[in-house]
Amino acid sequence: MQKIKLNDVKRYLKTLSKEELEKELLNVYKNFKDVKDYLSIKIDEGNSEEILIDYKNKILDEFFPGKGIGKHDFQNIRKNISNFKKVCSNNRQIVDLILYAVEQGVRYTNTYGDINENFYVNVGKLFIEAINHMIDNEIAIEYIKRCDKIVDDTSEVGWGFPDVMDEIFIENLSDYIDFEE
Repeated sequence: MQKIKLNDVKRYLKTLSKEELEKELLNVYKNFKDVKDYLSIKIDEGNSEEILIDYKNKILDEFFPGKGIGKHDFQNIRKNISNFKKVCSNNRQIVDLILYAVEQGVRYTNTYGDINENFYVNVGKLFIEAINHMIDNEIAIEYIKRCDKIVDDTSEVGWGFPDVMDEIFIENLSDYIDFEE
């Protein structure tokens, strides 16, 4: 199978009448959830909160499924975060989703005990991703208390995880911290 390029798609779309193009777009909307989410937000930004909740539930299910113990598949977690970034451009909601994943990871280890180094590395990477997104979009100050709570919630965890999370927090957010509080 030959991989098509964007120009191939453009050429194809130019061959369609307005009605055919509309029919094609509606077909894509019906069959692809990410497209449905994207267009739902484009049409009404108010839909982004409901879609955010859907993505949070997908992440929650990776840690705390309805039955059994979560698999904490970070590939799926990252895929959900990536997909949300594609459908939603609200930086606060993106940060909220990434921090939610970090919080669930911390909750998971506090619930089930020490996991493994790879688990903690992945949670730390998500924490860094969230912080970088906050800083890049100049909204870090809004999340200081939430990030501080995440770090505090790691205090009973092993593997040096609390130290790493504290280091990530201090190294990246120290300019936003009021040390006199």
